[in-house]
Amino acid sequence: MINPFLAMLLIGLMLAGLMLGLRTLQHRFDLHPEVARKLMHVAMGLVTLTLPWLFHSHWPVISLAVIAAAGLFLLKRSKLKDNIGQVLHAVDRKSQGDIVFPLAVGMVFVLSQGNAILYCVPILILTIADATAALIGLRYGLSRYQAAEGQKSVEGSLAFFAVSFFSVLVSLIWFTQMGRRECVLIAFLLGLLVMMLEAISWQGLDNIFIPLAGFLLLNRYLDMPMNQLLLNLVILFGLLLLVIVGRKASGFDSTAVMASALVGYVMWASGGWLWMLAPLTLFVSYNLVLPKRSNEISVTQESRPIQSTYSVYAVLSATLSGLIWLFLAQTLEQPQLLFPYILSFANYLCIIGLSRLEMSKVLNKSRVVWGSIVYAWVLIPLVFYLWRLNNLEAFIGLLLAFLSIAFSAWVFYFVQPHIQSRPYDLQRWQWQGAVAGMGSCLGLLGLVI
Repeated sequence: MINPFLAMLLIGLMLAGLMLGLRTLQHRFDLHPEVARKLMHVAMGLVTLTLPWLFHSHWPVISLAVIAAAGLFLLKRSKLKDNIGQVLHAVDRKSQGDIVFPLAVGMVFVLSQGNAILYCVPILILTIADATAALIGLRYGLSRYQAAEGQKSVEGSLAFFAVSFFSVLVSLIWFTQMGRRECVLIAFLLGLLVMMLEAISWQGLDNIFIPLAGFLLLNRYLDMPMNQLLLNLVILFGLLLLVIVGRKASGFDSTAVMASALVGYVMWASGGWLWMLAPLTLFVSYNLVLPKRSNEISVTQESRPIQSTYSVYAVLSATLSGLIWLFLAQTLEQPQLLFPYILSFANYLCIIGLSRLEMSKVLNKSRVVWGSIVYAWVLIPLVFYLWRLNNLEAFIGLLLAFLSIAFSAWVFYFVQPHIQSRPYDLQRWQWQGAVAGMGSCLGLLGLVI
């Protein structure tokens, strides 16, 4: 093991030399900006794959990650951006990928606790699969689909899956004692999930989403028996099929379909069946009941156009507060946080009803609000606690749930009184998610009563 300071200096010099060399190639051969950027991406990734053999302590890697992220941040905002910075910043799009890349490497290194497989596989996926997908999409991408920002190609996404699959498969077969069937299933699951995650990422944040998700998933799958791996695959395909079937009624675009399936899978994998019921109820009731009301909608001429499709931002708006409650429940080992988790989806269902029914000429405003409150309360909290109505705790919970939904409904109504004139944009989703999440905090009262 070499001196950590010497190893840090060596890696720093290698990365600086790689950037200088690529800038020279870019200037001499007029490389496409995306090609230069991805070559640097691959070079950085391959260099960082050596970290488990260079460092046994966390502090050198954390230091390198912070220094590299700070240096790249300053490079983007200095005069050097128009010179050597063109290796990373000549592409015509907003991206924070270069900055979050070293931070992701540092986080995965710390989380892996010296396990080379848990560290190298996620970094290898990020390094090879992401660059391959971008270059294949650039050169051969003909079939396009709407992404969170701009468009991506089906060919690029398939390339990402293929490279991820073989990266995981070869690593597990060569460096672990796992059976071949388990290796294939893990590679398929991991490849599919990170491909979907890459497709819905924005502003280069896939550089942190992919390695962290890759680590968490691989860490979970390595100790999983064959029957559990098969069940995970069935659940994932089942969720994808459900969302695809309901796509026409829901108005989801491609990213919303993948995001919905991913979120549902995460909730099932982390919490189990009970934690997946509320989001499934939200999705199914939204598709089967609320669209029937849309025939009553009448938008005034002064209203701005309303888009007919929902993106990944709409899915995050509906599920982010629930994901936070789930994370807290798992981290703090507090399963009773299921109650505010349920309320976050009930509140959001009520807000969806308000956002559509508020435009109706048929119903008066007060009836719309109270009708949406009762509708959401019956479909989610009441269904959860129906079998426990003889229990005082369940009765109090249902009362708190009604108050939470009513609070969220009226707050949303007063802060967004002209929802019919708002487009389906990021600000709309922020308001809906924030109000639903804020109202769900009332569920904490049920834990102390």
